[in-house]
Amino acid sequence: MLELHGIRRSYPGVAVVGPIDLRVDAGETVALIGPSGCGKSTLLRVAIGLDTPERGHVVFDGGVVSSRAWRGIRRRTGYVIQEGGLFPHLSARENVSLPARHHGMSAGAIEARIGELGELVRLDPAMLDRPPARLSGGQRQRVALMRALVLDPALLLLDEPLGALDPLIRYELQGELKRIFAALKKAVLIVTHDLAEAEYFADRVVLLRDGSIAQQGPPEDLLERPADEFVRTFVRAQRGHQRGEGDDGA
Repeated sequence: MLELHGIRRSYPGVAVVGPIDLRVDAGETVALIGPSGCGKSTLLRVAIGLDTPERGHVVFDGGVVSSRAWRGIRRRTGYVIQEGGLFPHLSARENVSLPARHHGMSAGAIEARIGELGELVRLDPAMLDRPPARLSGGQRQRVALMRALVLDPALLLLDEPLGALDPLIRYELQGELKRIFAALKKAVLIVTHDLAEAEYFADRVVLLRDGSIAQQGPPEDLLERPADEFVRTFVRAQRGHQRGEGDDGA
């Protein structure tokens, strides 16, 4: 479904990503994880054409993506960022319908699709007429997911979609997202800083270090067969954080 070949991206004086090869198959959920600044979000932006690599190319559904092809690719790709990225001057309904209206979907088809998606993400229909400021963090993320899915994309990209939520709402939405991924059977690439979350969602975890892949494979590979000392230390640090080790009074 999605392939990144030899991707390299840098900013003045700083190498951010690369070279990296990455593949996400149809029906597969892949989690990108790693320390801050390791290139996770940059790689996601390259995958959707919001950032241009200096080297390498993107393959979508078997074809190399040219600069002219990105508009069509984006129509087949849903994108969710942290805190949703909703337009504050639009209602939830208007936010969801925006991509569909931009691509010429009829008003009747849009309303039918919003109804389907509202049921899928379990959002109270009464919330759709509220502006984002009058929605909870969890409700805003549900609306953002509806907007990403409104055109029925083949690929779903999520950049720390639950990172800004409080623990109880995050726990609830983790279950909802996993249910939705299983129901839709789409290719999913999700960025998270949380190893436990990556384990929960992903068929395959890709751990980045300084813009390169340190290890990738099923979650249990990183836990039971770390490739090197960096992977071992990263896993140990994540496990310690989840247990609350090092907290005062623990």
